[in-house]
Amino acid sequence: MPVALVGLASMLKKKGFRAVIINLATEKIFQPKYDVLKLINEISPSFIGLPLYWHAQVRDTLILASRIKKKFPHIKIVSGGFMASYFYKEIMADFPQIDFIIRGDAEMPLIKLLENSSIANLKNIPNLSFRTTKGEILHNPLSYTATSEESDDLDFSDHSTILNPEHAFLISEEWDFSFDSRKIDVSKLKNYLFYSPGRGCAWNCSFCGGCAENQLKTMGRAKPVYKSLFSAVKDISQLVKNGWNKIYLPFDALPNSKYYIALFRILRKEKISFAARFESFGLPSYSFLREFAATFADTLNNKSDITVSPETGSETLRRKTRGFLYSNDQLLEFARHASALGIRVSFGFLAGIPLETKEDMNETIALAKKLKDISDKFEFFINRIEMEPGALFFERPEKYNVQLPGK
Repeated sequence: MPVALVGLASMLKKKGFRAVIINLATEKIFQPKYDVLKLINEISPSFIGLPLYWHAQVRDTLILASRIKKKFPHIKIVSGGFMASYFYKEIMADFPQIDFIIRGDAEMPLIKLLENSSIANLKNIPNLSFRTTKGEILHNPLSYTATSEESDDLDFSDHSTILNPEHAFLISEEWDFSFDSRKIDVSKLKNYLFYSPGRGCAWNCSFCGGCAENQLKTMGRAKPVYKSLFSAVKDISQLVKNGWNKIYLPFDALPNSKYYIALFRILRKEKISFAARFESFGLPSYSFLREFAATFADTLNNKSDITVSPETGSETLRRKTRGFLYSNDQLLEFARHASALGIRVSFGFLAGIPLETKEDMNETIALAKKLKDISDKFEFFINRIEMEPGALFFERPEKYNVQLPGK
């Protein structure tokens, strides 16, 4: 579930709207015959929001939108997120079940959409795509991006709008996702809370649809934006009070900035204790490692850790692949520092990187062996690469020797 949904629903509630979030995927795991149309009939909403954030969900979401529109033609369906923002012209042209798309940030446009229903008013809502009464498709300028102050107003700890919140945050710790609920081992599902104190990216990794270039093109965001430290601490403090004892921090748009160092120090000062998994976009500095070890000292042995993804052991290929660069020697030095501080690290690699050779893969294996020799606390995983819309090798496949399907 996109982390922004909780903040958006909380925002709507504060503005006097009634908002309900349902994670249909997890509901269907426990109730394979779950009928969301029955729920919609009971709630009788004026609008339904169907996020199109991940590319893997596009087909199922559009099918669901068609079912909803057929049963409830009077209910307006609005979509948003990365995929909706990227494919907004195609979706509006080919899928009439989607009434509106909010491209990019949704805070102010969503409020204005719910408050103003006339076509004349819709024309003044930034980032909005919609149809006129005559069926003409209009795309308003992508002119709004949320500020840090607006991000501060979003409450990511308010789960009161979520239907069955005990199910909403379930994931597989093996990252073994399946669209077939019969193949999912429920015993391996764990509640995992992702908390992101910001949005955007400053780097252009060739395989990532969330890269800086696509952020600007699709979301209108020229640079990353963070919540204030006060707002982030407030969110995290309330989440811990609500019983979350492990939080995944997946946002590190400006590696080696002072943001997290300052955040960790405040968490210690306020005695806010939890286990953390930090996903580093770059290579954490020694100062960061010391603050991380001090903040999560009680959980370093079995719960807290840092994820670092060099992607490949080949420095040449890494230079062609990643935005934030570092050498293998720098990576090994980081690993030694982390080991000395007792920090567990998960190292991530990719298989099938465009331009990758057998020699590159051999360098990856050699690097993993060197890292493994440093500490038995280190873990390793390798994922196959995804063809993400908006990624550089999707935008310029010829540069990366990629053949896109249908082209």
